[in-house]
Amino acid sequence: MRAARVVASFTGLLLLALAVGSLLVALTPGDGTRLDLAVLDAFHRGRTPLRSALWSVVTDAGDAVFLVPAAAAVGLAWRWRRDDWLGLQLLGGAYLGAALLHGIAKPLVGRERPGADVAFTPETGLAFPSGHAAQASAFWVALALLALTVVVGRAARVLVVVLTAAVVVLVAVSRLYLGAHWLTDVVAGTVLGAAWAGALWWSLTLTEREVVSDAARPADPDGSVRGTRS
Repeated sequence: MRAARVVASFTGLLLLALAVGSLLVALTPGDGTRLDLAVLDAFHRGRTPLRSALWSVVTDAGDAVFLVPAAAAVGLAWRWRRDDWLGLQLLGGAYLGAALLHGIAKPLVGRERPGADVAFTPETGLAFPSGHAAQASAFWVALALLALTVVVGRAARVLVVVLTAAVVVLVAVSRLYLGAHWLTDVVAGTVLGAAWAGALWWSLTLTEREVVSDAARPADPDGSVRGTRS
């Protein structure tokens, strides 16, 4: 338990550091940092018709057109099989929360997207943080947390984590390849989405953990659970 708390605390601090660092970079005057410009240029020069078509499909894994029906389908299937609303609450809340958070953050930062000359398709709105990256990270991390409660075996659990990371990274890369965002936009969006999914999971499962903890406590002779308040 202590080790888990240490890992959780370290992960939280790392995510916070990444988010703060990306925000500071986004507030830097100009069209992005040298790293932003170098990454964007590398993807722009590497475009081909086939790659562009493939990345245009990949980027939909972070779009509402895919995520809303996916959250509804998985959430309702979870309800049918498990007889609770955790799946729908988690996946729906992950998407909606991420959409709300990046919608609030964008006008506060006010960072412009890369120029139209490098964008594969016309994009509207502000850049920081990336909405697709935030939504994809929140949804797929939430789905992974849900899956980890039912999959059996170390190999299966590792596979869930690897596949989740792969999808999140691919969506982030797609935004760079398509010229829709700077590198720091997608880093911040990914961090924001993952942090929100983790916080939502912790909140939704808190009551269940408290019930299990109370049930595990020894009872006093009068039948009351030791350590609980009257």
